[in-house]
Amino acid sequence: MAKIDLNRLEMPRQDPKVRAKNYDEVALGFDLKEATQEASRCIQCKKRNCTSGCPVGVDIPEFILALRENNLPEAVKALKNKNSLPGICGRVCPQESQCESACTLNKQGAAVGIGRLERYVADWERENKDKLATKITLPPPTGKKVAIVGTGPAGLTAAADLARLGHKVVMFEALHTAGGVLMYGIPEFRLPKAIVQNEVNYVKSLGVEIRLDSVVGKLETVDELLSNGYDAVFLGTGAGLPMFMNIPGENLNGIYSANEFLTRVNLMKAYKFPEYDTPVKIGKNVAVIGGGNVSHGSTSRHSCHANQIFPTHFSRTGLADRCLFNHSCFLPSHLARRLLDESLTGFSMDKPHRSQLDFSIDCWCRLSRHNSGHLFAMYDFGWP
Repeated sequence: MAKIDLNRLEMPRQDPKVRAKNYDEVALGFDLKEATQEASRCIQCKKRNCTSGCPVGVDIPEFILALRENNLPEAVKALKNKNSLPGICGRVCPQESQCESACTLNKQGAAVGIGRLERYVADWERENKDKLATKITLPPPTGKKVAIVGTGPAGLTAAADLARLGHKVVMFEALHTAGGVLMYGIPEFRLPKAIVQNEVNYVKSLGVEIRLDSVVGKLETVDELLSNGYDAVFLGTGAGLPMFMNIPGENLNGIYSANEFLTRVNLMKAYKFPEYDTPVKIGKNVAVIGGGNVSHGSTSRHSCHANQIFPTHFSRTGLADRCLFNHSCFLPSHLARRLLDESLTGFSMDKPHRSQLDFSIDCWCRLSRHNSGHLFAMYDFGWP
């Protein structure tokens, strides 16, 4: 067995003082030396637990070995054999609970940085397409035609896999840009839109046709698609509608679901209003209900514009996986409901409420009314 190296290499990031003033990607990625160093930590297990932990079954040791041997074209081939969206997955896939969780070295708390290496290989491919001699080869057409409704990650993955099997694929997207939640729901600092469009272009290169501004159900129903030459229809219509708390004041101006807020900012460029037509209300005192990635993305977007921000993250359990700001608090949803109810209906909430953060630091949570007369709030409950 190879010598075990438990020194997991951290990915370079923007300095906090710099990234607080821009929307650029926070994680900067490995260079070749760093990627090779991290790849050398893989002990090439015979029993490939990491591959079993990957939802799409990427042969992880194979692409890491190719990277370690500086055979980047082979690393790209091994990676994209099972994963059509490595540039995206290397950034936002929860590797810590999937492939890295299954890594043999994780038993000693130092799993190989699989996601970071995946990102490096995908970025290398994007920047060195002229060095890749292999062209995309597709099997003979099967004569089958498939409609994909939605161009988000599920739709793009299904489209690529079906195209590689020789089927004719047409994708229908209701919005004016392909990518679904990857475009409207994830902030630029976490997933740059150029990365998403590069992956969309790869799917197009497989012969997939994408029709924008096409709302299936309005222009054509599923039954009509099946009657007009399509042999199958894949429905990848999105992650669902936002959830609200059903309390007074939810329909006031300045109250957003995370879906609407992020769509306005990410897709409609509301942060550049009036250069772009879509506005977004800017508040000084913000309550963010929910403690996951979406709420953090919303809060970070807002903090770049607010004069003063004291975000309050509410979650069902009172716990969250990270804290972005020194003033952030996490409260159980039942307490959040009572506080918001009283705040939105005019009650003065000036008594501090103590909340225990998940890393055992006490901080004080105070809900105050917005200067314009109501609270600015965003909802992100995630899945029920």
